Amino acid sequence: MKIFTFTVKDISSILELTVYDEDHDHKVEFLGKLAVPLLNIRNGEKRWFALKDKKMRARAKGNYPQILLEMSVIWNPLKAA
Repeated sequence: MKIFTFTVKDISSILELTVYDEDHDHKVEFLGKLAVPLLNIRNGEKRWFALKDKKMRARAKGNYPQILLEMSVIWNPLKAA
């Protein structure tokens, strides 16, 4: 499991993720991309996301590639205004 934390400046932004597989021989392989609107994230909810190709137009190569993510968004509406 990996945890990533970053600052959100606009809650209406879209989070774009690029997923890679790093093998033991350090070969990095592109697995897919996804885009998630921050406003659609429900804190603590685990959800499967389908991975798309590099241009985000079609499904990524493979047997229905997907990733399970658990996300939370913590933001202050007063600072965002």
